[in-house]
Amino acid sequence: MPLPHQPFQLLTVPWNCLLRLQNHPSCLNHYRPISNLPFLSKTLERLVATQLQTHLHFNNLSEPLQSGFYLQHSTETALFKVLNNLLISADTGALNILIDPSAAFDTVCHNILLTKTWDLKALHSAGSGRTSPTDHT
Repeated sequence: MPLPHQPFQLLTVPWNCLLRLQNHPSCLNHYRPISNLPFLSKTLERLVATQLQTHLHFNNLSEPLQSGFYLQHSTETALFKVLNNLLISADTGALNILIDPSAAFDTVCHNILLTKTWDLKALHSAGSGRTSPTDHT
């Protein structure tokens, strides 16, 4: 079923039949279909990416710290910026703390965390009505 927002040319796949190596050309089973779809989709992807980058740049919508979206920038340049900032702050005597929030709770024992926060009365409002931290689990 064709989608209403896409041209019909993008919904069909152009393909060619190429003869497999060292086979007789009279037999149709010796041909293999080759599609230009990866080339066309990659070309379309680059065109859309270029237009999107241009739009973001000229309308000042791009984040300056998103290194992956700028020319001549990569994760390597982002790491250099973080390292440079750490070294500058260490030179001034500041304390640097690095936190990875994506993996922070993977290694935490939740029962111990709940017990410690319960003992510190940090969960007073969230823990009201419970007799112990284990009632939460």
